[in-house]
Amino acid sequence: MTTGANPEIDFMTRIANLETVCFGGPNPSLAFPYVAGALGSDPILYSYSNGTFAYTSFGTAITMLPASTPAGAYQAQVYGVITTTITTATSWLFKLGFTDDQQAQTPTIATSSTMTAGTAISGSYFFRSNGSAAITFTPSYGGSAPGAGVVAASLVLQRLQ
Repeated sequence: MTTGANPEIDFMTRIANLETVCFGGPNPSLAFPYVAGALGSDPILYSYSNGTFAYTSFGTAITMLPASTPAGAYQAQVYGVITTTITTATSWLFKLGFTDDQQAQTPTIATSSTMTAGTAISGSYFFRSNGSAAITFTPSYGGSAPGAGVVAASLVLQRLQ
């Protein structure tokens, strides 16, 4: 069988020809349904990027989605790198906030106890929200409040179903 420059079009042409031969024309029941996430096409609902997130903002929640958003499965992915050494605190971390079918949750997505410039962390968290509360992201710290420090952070939130 010969294929042209675009195998997807050739494949669809072969299906159309098969439908014509077997069914006398196009058959809608043979259509390929779109399944969210099947090809990695889940929509990004929220993205955040801040190259100068200062220590004075640590502990302040950022609302990614408000309360009453659709219940369902979500995935958050985060990356952060210290650009100015964090002082006094003993760790830095990223927390997620949401409410599942049981209760409010605040899991830590990523954390590190290395406080020097150049230290990077990343993480991914799959969860279910019941939609009754906002979904939030909080850069935070452990131990004493930081006396200095800057983090460059990026976050993406996707709805999977």
